[in-house]
Amino acid sequence: MVAAITGFASSFVLVIAGLRAVGASEAQASSGFFALCVVVGFLCIVIPAYFRLPISFACSTPGAALLVAAGETTNQYPAAIGAFLLCCT
Repeated sequence: MVAAITGFASSFVLVIAGLRAVGASEAQASSGFFALCVVVGFLCIVIPAYFRLPISFACSTPGAALLVAAGETTNQYPAAIGAFLLCCT
């Protein structure tokens, strides 16, 4: 439980910083993070229930760091979100 909370807290800071780095407004950054939490929560409930196996989903800290770096290269919010989603899968 401690590892899950620590992982979530560290990714939270990077995701918000990354979304802000690619030009997202405060509202876009908060709604993007909320959507990420909802999707990961949904996957953590539905997929294990379907397969009847203990499966966990998480977006990595390196994926969140990619968002921060994307601000330097693309400066486009949709491109950064697409790259982040590819890193999460």
